[in-house]
Amino acid sequence: MKKFAIITTVLLVVGLVGYPVAAQTVASISDLLANPTADQETTITGTVASTQDGENDFVLSDGTGVLNICAGPAWHQLIALTPGEKVTVTGQMDLGSPQNANAAGRTEAEGPSIDAFTIVKEDGSTVVVRDGPGRPPWAGARGRGQGGPPASTETEDADGD
Repeated sequence: MKKFAIITTVLLVVGLVGYPVAAQTVASISDLLANPTADQETTITGTVASTQDGENDFVLSDGTGVLNICAGPAWHQLIALTPGEKVTVTGQMDLGSPQNANAAGRTEAEGPSIDAFTIVKEDGSTVVVRDGPGRPPWAGARGRGQGGPPASTETEDADGD
């Protein structure tokens, strides 16, 4: 019996390793946008206000404001959401640096967004976008990520041109 208790404890500890620390829960989108902090982890609930065909980015509304949610590239994992669907998003604030904006096809004028880690849908199902902060699973050098589009076929000279 003691052996069972030790094994159970070890499995519980091993199971918790690698999961992100619980994110800060924000009362509303307006509270979050009043004082956004780069890389702040948060969980927020709202309704999908709009989606983009063939893309994972969507707009979340909670009655106090709207916020762009980025859920990774569709070629990595297409996430099916519909306007009007209630979801809970856990992720990390992206304040919209030019590098991130260009990589995600956004402009800085679009303001802060959340890079989603998980999305819990209305039916209780959970979509895992990524494990947490840091390098996402689809990132790779020049298209050599996990399942990403192929690297450019153009050749570069020694100067990178």
